[in-house]
Amino acid sequence: MLLKCEVPESALAIFQSSDQFRSLISSLELICSIYNRIQSSILPVEAPLVQQKLDAVELALKRGLEDLNWKSDGEEGGDGSLSGLLFLKTP
Repeated sequence: MLLKCEVPESALAIFQSSDQFRSLISSLELICSIYNRIQSSILPVEAPLVQQKLDAVELALKRGLEDLNWKSDGEEGGDGSLSGLLFLKTP
């Protein structure tokens, strides 16, 4: 170590995951941008045509807001469901 001070194991674990965190943050920023663009540009007449997809996105967002954290296994729960929904991919 440069300063010859002890680094706690928890801090070392976070530092070793920094690339994964950066990747997750980048993905979340992209997902938020796409979601916000969809919500701000959709016309009322278009909403019923994509309501099922919008509901699925809302459910995935709710899970992300309430259940997932940095210690959750895998990106987006491991299945990429939210980014897949926003890009209108089908499973």
